[in-house]
Amino acid sequence: MVNNSNIVNAMVKYHFSDGIHTLPCKVNKQTHEVFDISGKTQLVKELVEDDDFSFDSDEEATLFEVYDDLDYAEVEVDGKLYPFQILEMIDEALQDGGMNPIEEYSAVEKSGDYWEAVDGMSLTQCIRSWRWWELKNSIEHNRTAIADFIGANPGSATYVKVLNGNTNQTEICDMLDKAEAQMPEEYEYVADIINNGNIAFPSDRWSVNLPSQSLFDEFTAQLQGVISGDISGDDLVKAIDTKADSIRYE
Repeated sequence: MVNNSNIVNAMVKYHFSDGIHTLPCKVNKQTHEVFDISGKTQLVKELVEDDDFSFDSDEEATLFEVYDDLDYAEVEVDGKLYPFQILEMIDEALQDGGMNPIEEYSAVEKSGDYWEAVDGMSLTQCIRSWRWWELKNSIEHNRTAIADFIGANPGSATYVKVLNGNTNQTEICDMLDKAEAQMPEEYEYVADIINNGNIAFPSDRWSVNLPSQSLFDEFTAQLQGVISGDISGDDLVKAIDTKADSIRYE
């Protein structure tokens, strides 16, 4: 659910070699998305030197054609300037090769910079999209093992649906409910702990948005208290839960 109180007016500042161009926009101070940038079409037309250049009337104009001259971008929110990442620039660089897409997008996410969506995809969606691509690539190279995990024959319609990304959430959950994944031998001594759910697993995201680094930092700080004897293990767990609740949002 979007909290409208987090949506505010702001100003994007594009720093080109010939000067700074400022455009009004809106930002979500919670997700750090920048959107509704006014005047981009006109700005691009002014910056592109080719008189024959024209936009498809059905497409939103972007600054892609003049990125070579863009040094950096910022967004002014409540009187303060913040770095502004244009995901389309990252996406184009990724297509040229030599970069890890998940690392690049995750770096933007962890930095807390403001960002603009690419092809209608949010920052989180870009990361998920590339992760899905990596998963499908792994599936192609490990067909039998993955098929065993999802409970489908490599030649079955279910397997093909998963591979092609045509499976909906209900179908995926149904397959996972039927899956019986085996843990490596190294995990046997903590199997009971894991099976009973007595673990904290701060992956990249919890719920819709919950930066894992905050939980790692909280764990490290509280662990010092356990080592010194100032707090108990139960206190540490409660502190992690409290931290998670304080930064989780939907």
